[in-house]
Amino acid sequence: MSLIFIISLQLKVKTNKNKMCMVDSLIPGSEQVVSFDHKGICKKSNHSITLTGAIAKVIPRIFTAAGINPIIMKEDNSASFDQHNNVILHYQSQAHESDFNFSVPISQIPGYSAFTTKNNLAKNLNNYERQTGVKISPKSYFLPEQYKQLQADSHQYSGYYIVKPSRSSRGRSIYLTKNVTELQYVSDSVVQEYLHNPLLINGYKFDLRVYVLITSTSPLLAYVYPEGLVRFASQKYSNPSEENKNDLKTHLTNFAINSENHQIAQLEGQLGKWKISEFVSYLNQNNKTFGLNNNAQTVIQNKINYCIQNALLACQNELSRFKQVQNAFGLYGADIIFDSELNAKLLEINLQPALGTSTPLDLDVKEKMLVEQFNLVGIRIPATKSNASKQKLNVENKFNLQMMDEESRIGKWIRVLPESDVKMK
Repeated sequence: MSLIFIISLQLKVKTNKNKMCMVDSLIPGSEQVVSFDHKGICKKSNHSITLTGAIAKVIPRIFTAAGINPIIMKEDNSASFDQHNNVILHYQSQAHESDFNFSVPISQIPGYSAFTTKNNLAKNLNNYERQTGVKISPKSYFLPEQYKQLQADSHQYSGYYIVKPSRSSRGRSIYLTKNVTELQYVSDSVVQEYLHNPLLINGYKFDLRVYVLITSTSPLLAYVYPEGLVRFASQKYSNPSEENKNDLKTHLTNFAINSENHQIAQLEGQLGKWKISEFVSYLNQNNKTFGLNNNAQTVIQNKINYCIQNALLACQNELSRFKQVQNAFGLYGADIIFDSELNAKLLEINLQPALGTSTPLDLDVKEKMLVEQFNLVGIRIPATKSNASKQKLNVENKFNLQMMDEESRIGKWIRVLPESDVKMK
């Protein structure tokens, strides 16, 4: 049963004292869109959004500030989204195929499991590498289908593997092993070669949480946000061994794993996290070590963009099988690690990136990113019209106009698909 059905039609919505601001869309005949940074024409509004699932507190706060009433929903099969008046967006953490039949836009894209489920992503990246020669991720095997291949290849590989259940998150049930005969799995799993030479900062392993926004699946239209999180392990790194292979706080950077003792002395004040911009500053301060000539921002961003672009291209055939949904969009969290030679490797893409804002750093990064996300996607207001003249459009023209329209509100987001100037170096 779908998770998006609603608890009650008697739910009372608090009156929002903030004004809602609207700006014109560039799409001919299209409705005006909400301006989350308060541009355009501003007036009182009775419009609402529904919120279903695990919703971070920052989400309703952003919509309230924009003059839109958030309605918190619980699961119930007695009523549907469309029975709420003036709803302009259904914001939810997950979606099922039937959920895309509603007339109101939804905060999820069809076919997302092509890249958010670990075994699907591994399959798609392996196929893509065979077809193009592009390798953006550590070598991976999806079990049980590739167990025999893993056994055969293990004779030529002397390092450790990291084993991840396909649908797990927050570091749950992950373990390291060197002997494939020790593998324990009761359902789909991904076995990935452990990166043997991770880049370290003050002796600690880390990865980057990169935010990815998709606003169209056929054709693909995707963006990367330049600011994100750098997440550190809480114990100093040492190469995996039989003695330390179970020390997950050495080998994993998931904040949920490391949160018990995450005050790292050498990174005091950040609770085990930096912003990506702080990571860039660190590289520039040590530019002679890395040979970057103070251009770390360009180098790192290009490598991130290249990873995300190719990961989504690897999945586009699977995504194209799903019907394009008008005004649907999805926000995802990609985990990228750098090796000691500054090569970027994609580890996974998460369906529900954590949006909690319990620290000032999290609030600063995530709130700004989310505001610019909602601006870019264009939350449309029914019964309003932009000044652009009406004209009959074919599919290609509609897509091009969508790109132009989103470009007009792009903020700091960087478009990586369709291809523009995404470079490896």
